[in-house]
Amino acid sequence: INEMPLEKLLELYDSHGLVPDEVRETGARNGIKVEIPTNFYGLVAGKRMQAPQPVETEAERETREKTAGLPPTRALYYEDAYMTKFKAKVLASFRDGSFVLDETCFYPEGGGQPADQGTITTGRGRINIVNVQKAGNVILHFADKEAPSTGEVVEGEIDWNRRISLMRHHTGTHVLMGAIRRILGGHAWQSGAQKEVDRARLDFSHYERLSREEIEKIEKLANEVVAKDLRVETMWMPRDKAEQAYGYRLYQGGVVPGKEIRVVKTEDWEVEACGGTHCRSTGELGLLKIIRVDRVQDGVERITFAAGMPALETVQEKDRAIDDLATLLEKTPDQVVKAVQGLLQDHRRLLKELELMKKAATSIEAEKMIKEAKKVGDVRLITCKRTEGTEDEAIMLADLLAKSDEHAVSIIVLVKETVRVIVSAGKRAITSGINAGKIAEELAPIVGGSGGGKPYFGQGGGANVRKADEVLARAKKIVAKMAK
Repeated sequence: INEMPLEKLLELYDSHGLVPDEVRETGARNGIKVEIPTNFYGLVAGKRMQAPQPVETEAERETREKTAGLPPTRALYYEDAYMTKFKAKVLASFRDGSFVLDETCFYPEGGGQPADQGTITTGRGRINIVNVQKAGNVILHFADKEAPSTGEVVEGEIDWNRRISLMRHHTGTHVLMGAIRRILGGHAWQSGAQKEVDRARLDFSHYERLSREEIEKIEKLANEVVAKDLRVETMWMPRDKAEQAYGYRLYQGGVVPGKEIRVVKTEDWEVEACGGTHCRSTGELGLLKIIRVDRVQDGVERITFAAGMPALETVQEKDRAIDDLATLLEKTPDQVVKAVQGLLQDHRRLLKELELMKKAATSIEAEKMIKEAKKVGDVRLITCKRTEGTEDEAIMLADLLAKSDEHAVSIIVLVKETVRVIVSAGKRAITSGINAGKIAEELAPIVGGSGGGKPYFGQGGGANVRKADEVLARAKKIVAKMAK
């Protein structure tokens, strides 16, 4: 019996979201032995921790060089995430409008959380902070105009509405990840997250698409946690002690550098090493609403969700859409689904009726064209130029002509933005030497294109609409040459 290497088992889980138990069952059915180590998920986490770090960008390099030699910035947002105003001293000021303070409430971009925005009041007036970046332990602020002078004491204020929305979405990510693991299983592992002001996305490993029932269960469980108002604690811990206490699930959000790591713990619900700003309790989320679920790659699902006021706005937006639809249908909102189902049935019925009418009209048109056909040798030639209708309708007509008169050769030129040449030949016409595909092959170059096909049917076309009439003029000569 063959045995699956451990590396292959890790790869199947890490890249495709295949649970080891399922791999073992499948392997057993195919004569492959699969041994699952007791520390399997620890090995998965370790493998992810050893993954190569992203290459430093030009902007990151410039920021690092610019702030080299400056003392660490005191991160007031870690001391009190609810602090909105502060005073600080400018340690360094640069010509591009960026500057460094000795301490700040402004959270720098990182961990999938965008930077804070707000204002800084200087001796010359107020400036807007449009971006905040971190280089090592130094925080760099970017202003929309000239930076304050080095040594100046300034007053800062963050945009609180933006910050609290980002905090809710960050805490919401932890709440949602806990719900995902409980509903789908311990194999679900966070593979990426991005928080925004109006929504957030969470990517995680899973071996199949989520069903509607699973999505509803995850959303319901997450909101139960919100309603319980669980306490969210943040603490700095030595890495080894944190790993002993909580295991490698700490690194759901990615590897955190340093001997000490910041741990965010939501009571007995979820724990993760995380550098973002968070609410004091899950109740501050108010509401968590899943907006959509996508498959971003093989083995990875993405949930886009909203928390707080954006979640309420999402629900209201959907309610408005249903109300507007109900108004158009002259129904109540609870009658919308049944009314739309009725409309779809009517639509399908009308399409069938329309198709029958088209066939009847085509049949009448074919009869008329056969009567007006011109005899060329042993065949009857039918030519037609159309500027209305679709290509499918023209093909239907050509097919009907060939079936209605076995001696018929039809050449239909459909002129719209381009020219389509459609040729058909009846059975007797083919035995007389006619080849519809070769006729199309000869006619299509006239309008700047190419064509071909079978003896009974050919088509082609080109973009030169001005030469459409020349196609019909040439058709009789080609048919006469072929017909016996």
